[in-house]
Amino acid sequence: MGQMTGMQWRILTTAALGSNGARTVLANGTGTFTAGAQREMTAVGNTATLKYNGVTLGSYTGTLPTGLYGGITTGSSDNLIDNYAAGTQ
Repeated sequence: MGQMTGMQWRILTTAALGSNGARTVLANGTGTFTAGAQREMTAVGNTATLKYNGVTLGSYTGTLPTGLYGGITTGSSDNLIDNYAAGTQ
């Protein structure tokens, strides 16, 4: 999952449904984010990458969970995400 909150970004995993919902941060950093920008989260093989307007913010290579759901979160109910799509290639 990719998360952008204020001036921070994170690539993280969330514990499976029915558990405590704990999150594990795999990579993080800072940046400036604006409304209307394109955010992209990809997971290919064992590498997860988070992009902002086509520029890579960061990536993580290692063990990734499989058979789960992907997503993007703002970390705030004040921010909205639209035109979201997820799938496999």
